Amino acid sequence: MSGLVDAGVIRAVAALVIARRLRAHRIDVDGRWWIGPAVLAFLAFRGAGPIDPHHEVEASILLCAELLLGLAATLLARSALVARREERV
Repeated sequence: MSGLVDAGVIRAVAALVIARRLRAHRIDVDGRWWIGPAVLAFLAFRGAGPIDPHHEVEASILLCAELLLGLAATLLARSALVARREERV
């Protein structure tokens, strides 16, 4: 992809993340939280992408850390939701 397409994808993902963060909503443990980081990781690992060639390892580590933290947060929210449901019964 060209640099113009990369810039468009980055702007679209950033706009989606900002719009979702500014909107009030319930915590959805089954949501698609991973789509944004997955798109950015795909662009990062496919070759000449939005990652600085001088810092590929560091940026890739940050993307993987974001995915792992998102997964951990989802699992914690899911376990808290299950515990709350068990208390009601």
